[in-house]
Amino acid sequence: MTDTTFDKDGGVPRATRLGVQAERLLLPIAVVVALAIGIVARIVGEAGPLWIDEAVTGVVAAQPDLRAMAAMALQDPNAPLFYALAHAWAGVAGLDDAALRTPSLAAALLTPFIVLLPNPALDRNQRLLWGALLALAWPSLMFAQEARSYALLLALATATTVAFLRLVATPTLGRALLWTSLGTLTVLTHYLAAVVVGLQGLAYLALCGRRALRTWPAVLVVLPAVPWLGLHGPTLARFADPAHAWYQLVELRHMSAVATFLFGTVELAAWTLAIAVLMLLRGLVAGVRRRTLSPPTATPAAVAVVVSVAAAALMLGLGAIRPSFTLRYLVPCVPGLLLGAALVAAEMSRRVPASGFVYVLLFGMLAVRWAADGSVPGHKRDLETQSGSRTLMAAGVERVAFVWDNPLFGAMDPRFARALGGFFFHRAGMPVAVDVVQGADIARLDAWTTAAGPRSGLIWIHEPELNGPLTAHFPPAAARDPAWRCTRTGAGVAGRVAPGVLTCVRN
Repeated sequence: MTDTTFDKDGGVPRATRLGVQAERLLLPIAVVVALAIGIVARIVGEAGPLWIDEAVTGVVAAQPDLRAMAAMALQDPNAPLFYALAHAWAGVAGLDDAALRTPSLAAALLTPFIVLLPNPALDRNQRLLWGALLALAWPSLMFAQEARSYALLLALATATTVAFLRLVATPTLGRALLWTSLGTLTVLTHYLAAVVVGLQGLAYLALCGRRALRTWPAVLVVLPAVPWLGLHGPTLARFADPAHAWYQLVELRHMSAVATFLFGTVELAAWTLAIAVLMLLRGLVAGVRRRTLSPPTATPAAVAVVVSVAAAALMLGLGAIRPSFTLRYLVPCVPGLLLGAALVAAEMSRRVPASGFVYVLLFGMLAVRWAADGSVPGHKRDLETQSGSRTLMAAGVERVAFVWDNPLFGAMDPRFARALGGFFFHRAGMPVAVDVVQGADIARLDAWTTAAGPRSGLIWIHEPELNGPLTAHFPPAAARDPAWRCTRTGAGVAGRVAPGVLTCVRN
């Protein structure tokens, strides 16, 4: 009998060849579907009211001119680029919820397309898989309708990583200028991105040596950012004081949350890591047997992944020593980590045809589930003052006391705090006088409550798990005084243990 299972040329199983050909046709279709799912998931769903961090963006964006915007941005610990973009856009589109969120949505829609362009460090399948994962991954979905910097940060970090791959593949001054320019913009979007960009720079020097040194003029791109950092330094130091830290120390029990943030489920993260380790061990064993190193073409992509893993490990390690970490700070690492996942999926497909397609399908299923379940995390519903401000506006209040028992509120400049407490009133054309109570001065709040007349209101953002200086004094005297009428939004559970916003009106 004639064996038709194998081709005559090379002994390659015909079924395997057919599987490879089928995947070559199916993978672009899968990417198009992934992009479509990602676009829909970013756009549809309940955006909800602006939560308190988005109101911070609104405060800066609402400033009347560029000088006032810069002055207000200097009082906040976040980097300035997103604020500058939000301010410019608000001048065109206004300050309503949708307008404030549009820059983030635009950045989120753009991100997966950045990696699809030809790149000498990646083959076609690797680029397609990377783009599909960026379209579907949770960090790229959850910030798409948020008026904060993280969607822009992901887009710029992705562009910086792509530029890094091209630079390491062929070091030229032009490519170095592009990488340093994008890296600087990324750091000016979030300062912790400096960990990723800095490690990329060290890796570039280590890999390319003298060729890298010849591109030194590209470093000059960074210089215009230095004066801003000098001006911003005192604010950063104030918020870095451990007395104002609101973060928990990172512990091993938090690793499941990290895995879920990056991959959607712990199981998918564990599966990806296990396959990556097996691939690495297999490659090392094969290299030892052949006494050869890995192919040079694989080096830039592998280094980009290692850099992102190292940056994430540094952030987590620092967060274990000093309260300084929250999950969204991993966003600059996401492009490199998902590149690693794409390399894993591409290698899976090389060995088992269509397995990379299945890997993308799993991400797609998680994205669909995420969109179907509702895209507003609980903490955003708990920590929004927009609803309470509407209640006070309907009651015609003219004076408001604003309290936030988060430790960071004590580091906030009082002028910024007053603008934050009154943002929604100002936006609605109904400005009010705002008195802020910072630190542990509960006696001042009690005195204000007692002396307050009609048309007075109180907004208290309550985060009991952070143990701020005023947390022990919640609920305030106004909640027990029959002269005041109070409502609660957020978790909807009375008492001290549930986060939420207490809004009170003087009868």
